[in-house]
Amino acid sequence: MQKTKKFLAVCLSLLMLFSLCACKNEEPIGNSPIEEKAAPTESQPPLAAADEKDVRAVLETFAATFTRGDIGGLSDLFAKNTPQHENYKNADISTFFPAENLGVALDTATLEDFVRQIFAKFSFSVKTVSVEGTKANCVMQAKVPDVASLGNNIDIEAMLMQFMQEQSLTAESLAGKSEAELEEFQNSLMENFTKWLLPKVLETVPYHEGDKNVTLEKTDGKWYITQMDTLF
Repeated sequence: MQKTKKFLAVCLSLLMLFSLCACKNEEPIGNSPIEEKAAPTESQPPLAAADEKDVRAVLETFAATFTRGDIGGLSDLFAKNTPQHENYKNADISTFFPAENLGVALDTATLEDFVRQIFAKFSFSVKTVSVEGTKANCVMQAKVPDVASLGNNIDIEAMLMQFMQEQSLTAESLAGKSEAELEEFQNSLMENFTKWLLPKVLETVPYHEGDKNVTLEKTDGKWYITQMDTLF
């Protein structure tokens, strides 16, 4: 009898032990790595939101590239079948603004630096982005300097007289110079005058503000500009 009681006690102890083990083994089942991996994640944005983000990135890249005067860089943002892709690819920055508009001679380096200063005065901001499949219609607000009027409000002769006064240049200071020396002086004078004048020209330029419509299409997983309103 005594042996039977001891046997039952051992059996009950083993039964309780197995029960505890079973409970411990059941606890991780609900939190198993497989189930956690299968659970949906809310951090991944929908495809439309990702496309909108990519479209905005293209437009912001356009704005940054344009304002620093990187004409060749603009080409890569336009679809290959657009005229802008080829025009920007083969364009020189000085072609965007003819030096004749100022009425003074400009060497290539000075002209390119001046045009870059003009480009830096542009500003853009993305207002709306609407994505439908592989197409996107957008609106950008643009603040654009009126390059056509550059120099119109500048009296070149009056500005030259002001420059000469600031440089203390008088007819007496030129007395006794040979014809070759006078020609060299004149060339140097115009070069220095031009560099002095350009910042004052930029200060007088008026601006136009307005919305520009931009269309983009997605090709091979990447967004490209296919159409844009004229900036100038």
